[in-house]
Amino acid sequence: MDGMVKNVEVLALCPQSELAALSSAVEPWGYRLSLKTPAELERGQARLDETAPHIPLLLSSSAFDSEETLLDFAGGISRFVPTLIVAKDMAEETALLSGIAARHPILLAEFCAFERLSVQAGPRLALLLGRYAEKNIHAHRKDGLTGLGTRLGLREALARELSAPLGHAAAFFILDLDHFKPVNDSY
Repeated sequence: MDGMVKNVEVLALCPQSELAALSSAVEPWGYRLSLKTPAELERGQARLDETAPHIPLLLSSSAFDSEETLLDFAGGISRFVPTLIVAKDMAEETALLSGIAARHPILLAEFCAFERLSVQAGPRLALLLGRYAEKNIHAHRKDGLTGLGTRLGLREALARELSAPLGHAAAFFILDLDHFKPVNDSY
């Protein structure tokens, strides 16, 4: 496991009784768990939204009263935060997968049964973080409202065109709209 990222913080939403087992499963992969409770999240003591998306979250199904509560929480948070959901066993993992697919088909989440966590935690967290990074890169290339390219997208396109082989045809067009600010501010 050499060459893996070292000492990456992962917020763990789990019962205190599971923390040692979960930590021992993820630490060899270079991840460090920080225990949080649902109450801390509700009180805002651990901020999990688009302002702190780089910190992955490990959710233990044991931390929730019911599968419904877990699915609702995961559906709300996984849009912003890479989330690994740990089920008690493979049967619960299957049930959670079905439930989340029905309720929230597009989530940034992975699932793992507790008994397979030591083997799968590292690769699944790495996969989530990679997907999140890719999602962020694409999000910064296009404006969310208009779908038009951003300055970053323009810079990347110009770099591609300028590095193209000689004889490759390219055009560059600039449009300047006077008095566009009131229109832009209205939408």
